[in-house]
Amino acid sequence: MNEAFYRNDSDAPIFLTIGGELAISPRWVTKGSWIKFAEHFGAMCFHLEHRFYGKSQPKSDLSYENLKFLTSQQALADVAYFIRSMNVKYNFNSKQKWIVFGGSYPGALAAWARQKYPHLIYGAISSSAPLLAKVDFFEYLQVVKASLTTHSDNCLKALGRAFAELETLIRQPIGQRNVNEKFNICTPIEESATKPLDMSNFFQKLADNIAFVVQFNKVNRPEAYYTIDEACNVMVN
Repeated sequence: MNEAFYRNDSDAPIFLTIGGELAISPRWVTKGSWIKFAEHFGAMCFHLEHRFYGKSQPKSDLSYENLKFLTSQQALADVAYFIRSMNVKYNFNSKQKWIVFGGSYPGALAAWARQKYPHLIYGAISSSAPLLAKVDFFEYLQVVKASLTTHSDNCLKALGRAFAELETLIRQPIGQRNVNEKFNICTPIEESATKPLDMSNFFQKLADNIAFVVQFNKVNRPEAYYTIDEACNVMVN
């Protein structure tokens, strides 16, 4: 919670950033565009952690039986419950408007929450929300490809050669030992090399590292994120 800018009058807004698939931290209630909005509008700020992440553990373990409670619908109900509870705890009145914020999956939650609970939520700021679920979402990597070529075509070619070489390595005993050592794999790669789903997961995890560089390239934060230029300089060196 951040009440540094709260006007504490009868029509001051209340902002809620919805947490996603990671633990929340105090940084989220002190930085970002929504905090600037809060300063401008005199809003109270809350950040709600998503169930089953961070310290928000409704069950004792992550068993299959317990994970049935990890759904977007349950998360939306949590948002509604939180708003009702804060209205009582802080004696917010009916004129004070709740605005929810979210990006990516939480962005979808923000939009859905506004749609499902319009009597509780006045507005939603939904950024980059994946509202349309699609199997085999190859278009995402097309954007990654286009972004990498802004550095140079050589970067993309180097990545292609690296993945092709890796595919060759995992088919040979010596190569498999090298992959096990370099990637510190828990389950030896030779036990997974003939399993399509295991291999798909392996290459997906590797591709994610590149995709995340593109997704968070030059974000407006002082933390040291890898940029496209830095990643490509490594690949073409």
